[in-house]
Amino acid sequence: MSKLIALDDGHGMQTAGKRTPSIPELSGRVIHENEFNREVVIYLDQELKRCGFNTLLVAPTDADTSLKSRTDLANSKGADAFISIHYNAFDGKFNDYDPEGLSVHIYPGSKEGRKLAECVHKYLIMGTSQKDRGIKENNFHVLRETKMVAILSENGFMDNKREAMLMLNVDFQKEVAIEHAKGICDYFGVKYIAEEPIIEVGTSIIGETQYSAAQLEKFLLSKNPSPKLNVSVTEFCKLWISESKVEGVRGDVAFCQACHETGFFKFGGLVLPEQNNFGGIGATNNSAVGKGAWFDTPQLGVRASIQHLKAYGSKEPLVNECIDPRFKLVTRGIAPNFEDLGGRWAYPGYSKSKYSSLQEAKAAKDTYGHFIVNMYNELEKVVVDKSNEIDLSDWAKEAHKFVTENEISDGTRPKENVTREEIWTMLYNYHQKMVQ
Repeated sequence: MSKLIALDDGHGMQTAGKRTPSIPELSGRVIHENEFNREVVIYLDQELKRCGFNTLLVAPTDADTSLKSRTDLANSKGADAFISIHYNAFDGKFNDYDPEGLSVHIYPGSKEGRKLAECVHKYLIMGTSQKDRGIKENNFHVLRETKMVAILSENGFMDNKREAMLMLNVDFQKEVAIEHAKGICDYFGVKYIAEEPIIEVGTSIIGETQYSAAQLEKFLLSKNPSPKLNVSVTEFCKLWISESKVEGVRGDVAFCQACHETGFFKFGGLVLPEQNNFGGIGATNNSAVGKGAWFDTPQLGVRASIQHLKAYGSKEPLVNECIDPRFKLVTRGIAPNFEDLGGRWAYPGYSKSKYSSLQEAKAAKDTYGHFIVNMYNELEKVVVDKSNEIDLSDWAKEAHKFVTENEISDGTRPKENVTREEIWTMLYNYHQKMVQ
């Protein structure tokens, strides 16, 4: 018979004191401990089921559930092990000497508890980058009142700023769950079965822009005839093409993301139009309006969004000077496709009222990233009037393409005479390209 593992995501959303201090890097946001604990339990539940275990969620909602209710349920169902997931705290304040690292706790003198703790602790130390605080004995309720082998893991410190930032990191949450599952499998003599990687052809963040500025403009105006921009719509759409070309990011898809973030530039959320912040950079849940990043010009705002996407989609260095204030907070190349941005750029990145986990939402193709791609597919249908396109002679088309793509000339007025100043400028631009 399969073993029954009781899973406890310690504390609910309203448990007093179980949250981080205000985090400046997240515009003053606080993170509730349950936001980490619950996600780890969701991943751990999936890991254990795949390995043949039965599971019991002793606190299946975000609501506060008493410790007695948790242990009574596990005892009544005859669970074979009780696993309680937590995040530690020191004094509730950020400072330079806050402790860090993870620890696994057992009831004093419990031999089976120590065996299980040793199994889980071994994998946590190998699989995460957390400092090792060892195995500790404690008289916690869930360790004392359970009738089965029980452990409680503290996977970091909420008031250590670096570890507080890890709490919402999906990859860290998954790693913690995986290492717990490996240890539980070892303890019960069960083979750990890793998840089969899903190779999905996604919409790459890195690549060439497919659609023109004119198409972007027509698409935007069909959704919002009066976007709140600090530059003309025409110039704004051209910025997405030019800025994305510099960094090798798909500017048309990035534009769709900006449309999604701003409600087609109606704004009205946490970001103000005058911030020129088109990707919601630094504007997190529960932060005040206007607390996200500010950029002096629309061009710099577009540039920051493009740079932030490149941080996720590539490990290549930036071409322009970095102006994205959150660039260094991203694990480079961790999300090569727009579909991978759910849970990373946007948290949680899916509707919790529709899905129980990010994985379930991904399977349904209904995440933050999928919404952007769906919008991009809608953009594909936009047709622009080409009757006013530049009148070029056939023999000049390749040359025109060369001078415009290399920014030697703006490519306009092909049939008009040029001044000496214009010739000098084109020669200078060409020279600059050659010496780079």
